[in-house]
Amino acid sequence: MDFSGKTVVVTAAAGNVGRLVTARFVAAGARVIAADIHAARLAELSAAHPGIVVVAGDVATPAGADALIAAAGDRLDVLCNNAALIEATVLEETDEALWDEVIRVNLTGPFLLSKRALPLMLRSGGGAIVNTGSTASLRGYRCGPAYTASKHGLLGLTRNIASAYFDKGIRCNIVCPGGITRPDDAPIAVMARSEAFQPRAWPESADPDGIAALIVYLASDDARQINGVAIPIDAGATAA
Repeated sequence: MDFSGKTVVVTAAAGNVGRLVTARFVAAGARVIAADIHAARLAELSAAHPGIVVVAGDVATPAGADALIAAAGDRLDVLCNNAALIEATVLEETDEALWDEVIRVNLTGPFLLSKRALPLMLRSGGGAIVNTGSTASLRGYRCGPAYTASKHGLLGLTRNIASAYFDKGIRCNIVCPGGITRPDDAPIAVMARSEAFQPRAWPESADPDGIAALIVYLASDDARQINGVAIPIDAGATAA
């Protein structure tokens, strides 16, 4: 896949999956705008990939979203909405502040960025938005009501963008990981504490690099016929 001449924005770029997404885009020739709320981790990412542009801050606010899209300049070809908060409460334990914060980061953030990215994509004749959802976008679980609601909402936003802008050359898809193997090789559910979310054992966890590879593929011209699709990457958990 070749992203030469293309500008790509990645949120949570210094995280477990985001850093691998960033590395793949850089290797494919893209100009990458990497955003993360953790400035120190961003500095490490920039040291590993000196050509990237880093933006530290909370992109789930209007000001943060403005700053990130402004860093892209006059062209934006790919937006990867990868930032998320995880919570594992049950409904009666979920206070309003936690609910609001999870919805803000997981759903309002992608809305703010997508809204600002679309004019740049329209100006250049098209683009791709790839959202990072979860198997919680596709089913309910025993806990994490705010997380589940936010990821269901992100699936709806994905389908709305795909339907509204397909004829203008803009695609929008969502990847839905279940478990992710962390750097210490301890498999955990994306929703946290997998045993709390479902009664049976969690399947084999996904390699973060495999998730990154899927995100980059969906952003590429090779996936130009794929639009409005939710793809589980969960070792078959949602198939059972």
